[in-house]
Parts: sequence; C-alpha cells; structure tokens
Amino acid sequence: MKKISKQITLGIDPYSGKRVRKRIYSTTKAGLVQAEKDAIREFAKRGISSNMTYKQYEDRWTEANWMTIQPSTKAVYTSVLKKMIPLHNMKMSKISRTDIQKILAETWNYPAVCKRLASLLSQIWRSAVLDNVVDKNIIDGIKTPKKPKSDRQALTQREIEAIRKTQFNEQEQFLIDILWQFGLRPGEAFALGKRSFNRKTRSLTIDKAVSYNSGVPFIKGTKTGVTRVLPVPDNFWSKIPKCDGPFFFTDDKGQLYKLCDRQYMVKKILKKINHTMGGDDIIQATTMTLYTFRHNKASLLYYTPGISLKKKAEYMGHSERMFLQTYSHLMNEKEDIEILRKEVI
Repeated sequence: MKKISKQITLGIDPYSGKRVRKRIYSTTKAGLVQAEKDAIREFAKRGISSNMTYKQYEDRWTEANWMTIQPSTKAVYTSVLKKMIPLHNMKMSKISRTDIQKILAETWNYPAVCKRLASLLSQIWRSAVLDNVVDKNIIDGIKTPKKPKSDRQALTQREIEAIRKTQFNEQEQFLIDILWQFGLRPGEAFALGKRSFNRKTRSLTIDKAVSYNSGVPFIKGTKTGVTRVLPVPDNFWSKIPKCDGPFFFTDDKGQLYKLCDRQYMVKKILKKINHTMGGDDIIQATTMTLYTFRHNKASLLYYTPGISLKKKAEYMGHSERMFLQTYSHLMNEKEDIEILRKEVI
C-alpha cells in the first residue's frame, strides 16, 4: 500500500527561535491527520526541542533551581560545572556515559570534586528525564573514586607549618586554636561562649552544638547527648578573646552565623592555608577540613601512654567502642610501626 506524507510544524524551539518541522507518514488521509496530532502532542509533552544542547539545558536547570540554593553552594556549583565545558555544544540526547566518565576522569585525583560533580550531574539528568529531554539518566551507576583512608588522618608537618605561618583574623585564629587544642566537632566549637570556660576549675565544658534549619542556626545538645568537661592548659587562657555577647562566633550584629556565613568563614580559612602551602583556586595543596583537627587530636591521644582508653574516648565525646571503630586505622598504623621497630632491632 502506498504511503502518503506531509511536512508539519510542531512548534518553536524556545532556545534557537526556529520552527521545528517534521515529516509524518501514513497510508490514509485519516491516519495522516492522526499522525499529525500525535506528533504535535509528543512535541508538547517533551516541551523542548530534541536538539537541545547540554549547555542550554544546564542553563535551564540552574535558572529553575538557583533560588533554592544557598549563595555559598552556588559558588561551588558554578566552579564544578566549569568542568563540563567540553560538552556544552553536544546534544543532550547524544551524550553518552563514556563522555561523562571522561569528564570525571579529569578530576579523579580530587575525590571530593569528582563526587560533587557526579552528584550535580545526576540531579541535572534526573530533571532532564522528567522533562522528556532524554530517555534515561546516564549518570546512574557512573564510577567515582573512593574516598581514601588517608583523608581521616592527623595534620601533616606541611599543614602544621602552613597553619603557623598563615595570617588569620581574631575569630579565625581562635577557631583554629580551639579545634587544634581540644579536637571539638565544628558544631560544638561554633556553640562556644564565655560561659563555656571556667577559670576556677581551669576547664572547658562542651554541652551543646550549633545546628541549622533551612540555614538558620539553633542550639542543640552534643551529637551523643553527653556533656564533657575538658582540662584547659595554662598557656591557652591568653588565646581566649573578649566576648561581649553569649557566643564567640557571631556576625556584626552579635547573632550566630547563618549556615552560608559559617561556610564562607570556613572556606576562607582553608583557602588561606591552601595558598600558604602553594596551592590556588584550582590546585589543592591540601585536602584538610575542620575535622582534620579532630582527627589530629584523636591521633595524639591514641598514641599518648598513661591515659586509659575510657578517658581518651570520653575526651573525644565517644564511647570506647565508637572510638575504636572511628580510629581503628590508628591501631593498624601503630601495629605497623611496632613491627618495623622489631625488625630493626
């Protein structure tokens, strides 16, 4: 049976402004009319031209989601998405898993960046599937580097030297001093106030932490719900700044930092340390985080003789079991060192 055909206009591509045309086929005039209706309906369902490039959809996605993203997160997204420039002019429907894997391979030596990029791309592709721009989420099951065990480690000598050389403002320096000396969780450190320190008993009480609800700070108990009292060395008292309000770490109005402001402060501290070590905005000379100070304190405690496991765990705010599980790699390192010593002897 002979086929008949017709060229129809489906609509206007919102990005190119050009008409989207398609040739349809059928064996009858009635079938041709139905094919035209089906084609127009399908185009309306997709809501966008199948010729859309990755950059066009990325722009559409960011525009739709930008208002719900914290300012500090926007900066991270913008930086990470620059890695996708090689795919900007490729059609979304033509991008393969291999194309994505090649992009991720370029950031493989930076696991945190690689995982963040993969997570962001997964969000974009899930949205594209719902918008009928692509048929499936090709990011599902994509390979990313595993977080190396070395990420949970004490400060390196280079990091220690860089921290001592770096110029911080008063708040930044006090945060560094607190984390370095006591190994607090960041949330516990940001909840400290002048009442946390007791000069009579020469101690620091940790009984609360800062958490956030939609970026707004509020005070809650510690992670484990346990209050701990830590001894304060004599040489630390001179490092405690004057505090007019109830908390040390506040903005100009005396209010606890919002999440975005806290993230900005932390990012600035780590950026300064990275630059001191010879890194820049692209090259990371260190992978340390605020938690590195906590791991550093745990390492020092672990290797300090004369202190029971119970006391070490209490100092860090852990149960004995959790302390061993969290820092089991220290036990392995210690065993390796002991074996090497015996071999030398």
